[in-house]
Amino acid sequence: MGLHRQAAARQLVRGLHWFAPPRAGARRQRGTGHLARRGARQCCAHCRDPRPDVSQRVVVLGGGPAGDVAALRAAQLGAQTTLIERAELGGTCLNWGCIPTKSLLAGADLLRKIRNAAEFGIKVPEPEIDFPRMMQRKEENVLKMRNGVSAACKRHKVDVVKAQGIVDGDAVVAGGARYEYDHLIVCTGTEPSGLPDVDMEHPCVVTSNGILRLEKLPEHLLVIGG
Repeated sequence: MGLHRQAAARQLVRGLHWFAPPRAGARRQRGTGHLARRGARQCCAHCRDPRPDVSQRVVVLGGGPAGDVAALRAAQLGAQTTLIERAELGGTCLNWGCIPTKSLLAGADLLRKIRNAAEFGIKVPEPEIDFPRMMQRKEENVLKMRNGVSAACKRHKVDVVKAQGIVDGDAVVAGGARYEYDHLIVCTGTEPSGLPDVDMEHPCVVTSNGILRLEKLPEHLLVIGG
């Protein structure tokens, strides 16, 4: 799902791009619609390094995998870009999905290999699981990547606002300020939803977000939804 959102965001940002007319010396080959080699080289060089258009104001609502890609690309193309996110940069994938779950999965896979070491002629005692350390390592990996996103925004001069954003006409109100835009990109993502007849407030019931905040490894686990 994250890849589809990123692709959609890229399509939106492409609307900010423009191509300059061929420079002097560019000519069309007879009988074709292609620029001559010299002119094509000049055009491609321009496309790789477009002139900044600081008159364009872009506001991106949501700092997940689609929103941060859209904001960074808009800034690279020269727009005045504001990225509004109420929680953490990176969204579900970085903070509560792909990255933290894969970090825990790596630990579980290593545990499986150690327990099966005898198949390779290696005798080892039963390993002891340090669950708090596994969760700490997961948080360290998430923080490292989150800092990477933040550094990229700073490097490309994306104004990051950590607040709830509300669309109000041709502006977004967030953190007591009003951010007017020429282009608004909405990438608000999703949240876990409840199920009928399931008490989502019960201490034994957790969502895909809550399970990543457990302090103790559960003895039994029932997963609903694949």
